[in-house]
Amino acid sequence: MNFLDNLSEGLPKDIFTFILILLIVLIHINAHRLFYFKNIHKKFWISFAGGISVAYVFVHIFPELATGQNYLKNLNEPLLSFFDYHIYLISLAGFMIFYGIEHYAYTSRKNNDYHNQLDTTENHIYFIHTLLYFLFNFLIAYIIADENFSGTSQRLLFWFAMFTHLLIVDYNSFEYHRYLYNKYTRWVFSAAIISGWFVGVLFNVHHAVMLIMFAFLSGGIILNIIREEIPEQRQSNYIGFLTGAIVYSIILIFI
Repeated sequence: MNFLDNLSEGLPKDIFTFILILLIVLIHINAHRLFYFKNIHKKFWISFAGGISVAYVFVHIFPELATGQNYLKNLNEPLLSFFDYHIYLISLAGFMIFYGIEHYAYTSRKNNDYHNQLDTTENHIYFIHTLLYFLFNFLIAYIIADENFSGTSQRLLFWFAMFTHLLIVDYNSFEYHRYLYNKYTRWVFSAAIISGWFVGVLFNVHHAVMLIMFAFLSGGIILNIIREEIPEQRQSNYIGFLTGAIVYSIILIFI
């Protein structure tokens, strides 16, 4: 048992995971306050969070998907037999779905600014965008509550990667929606986290379903990282991104 496992020693699993969930809720509720920081500091920490996310994807999620691919192949399910690489197709589907709504949110914001002088998306795009990330938050909380983690260490590593990644999600939603984010979205995301944990505590799904959810999430995570870090207009902080990726890679390798 290492020092991470000691953190939860003596605590019932559900109470421990609920504490983790509450910490995510707190960042959702208060994240908008961070986005008014001086731009150089804000971009460093957003990029740092992106570096942590990309490290988790490459060092942990990709190997997990490879293991999950072998597991799903051995199920001999007729529906899955149509695909040679079904777990990766699910991840690709997650990427494409999140890419699609991000594309329409960006276009909607530009159109609304041009026609109505409003620096926000149109209402129907806001609803779809928020609904998709409600699901994203729900799945993260459900996985945190799941009892199939190999240990506290793995659960905490997943939680911290998602904790920082959701800061990117909050920042993206804040940039697109502003007023609606402050008034509604942060509370919607918080409700998604709490309800995902609650359902995860009450219901356990088949391991194959967990792998599918994990693969879908990975597609969304990859898209969020690419969207935030790659485009020139984002003016991301490479040092922050590199630092986050190196630091969390080391943690993932040695823990």
